[in-house]
Amino acid sequence: MWGRKGKRMIQKLTLSVREAAEAIGLSHWTLRQYIRTGKLAAVKIGRRTLIEPCELQRLVEQGRKQNTSHEEN
Repeated sequence: MWGRKGKRMIQKLTLSVREAAEAIGLSHWTLRQYIRTGKLAAVKIGRRTLIEPCELQRLVEQGRKQNTSHEEN
């Protein structure tokens, strides 16, 4: 992946809770609640709680499926 001025950008393997919240459009408090209840998987490294982008995608897909099933009823 290339950024501005031809410099190579590093793709992040994980996001902080705040970065993930910004990316998905929810508050960081909501994401922390999802982590506590098991709705969202996170990785704890030292004192940091990190979220893999694929977990955010899974959360969105899960929400999409729930909305679709509610509309069908």
